[in-house]
Amino acid sequence: MKLYDIVNELQDFVTANEGLEDEQAYKDTLEALQGELNDKVSQWGRCIRNLEAERDAIKAEADRLAKRAQSIDKQTAYMKDTLLQYLKAAGVSKAGDAVIKASIVKNGGKAPVIISIKEDDIPKKFKKTTYTVNKEAIRETLESGKKLSWAHIGETGERIKIS
Repeated sequence: MKLYDIVNELQDFVTANEGLEDEQAYKDTLEALQGELNDKVSQWGRCIRNLEAERDAIKAEADRLAKRAQSIDKQTAYMKDTLLQYLKAAGVSKAGDAVIKASIVKNGGKAPVIISIKEDDIPKKFKKTTYTVNKEAIRETLESGKKLSWAHIGETGERIKIS
């Protein structure tokens, strides 16, 4: 039987049999339905645990592959930098064969801005000001009993814990 069928049957039974004369039959039937519900919830819990374990394995593999990709990025950057230095030292701007060629070229985009003073000494007209919402200050204000027309404390959600 499907989970929703069990829940519907349980709800229908309780609604239809409130105040039933035969209390033992009511308890037995209710216990049987709750047993089916417990079995189904247990099956769902096992399935959830299996999916969570699979997710964790996938995340671990993704992390491993991301670290490997970073390592390869570092290795290729090192090799490119080394090749650049050797070509410069040799006074050559192009080298290679018919399949692979290496050339020294200028980077694209705008030239970098080099700042030679401390950041605090830079005039204000060359600085950006950014503002962020301090949600902790808002929470403290609301929790202290003060009202804010533009903010309130919401409800925490519910979740299933499989143990």
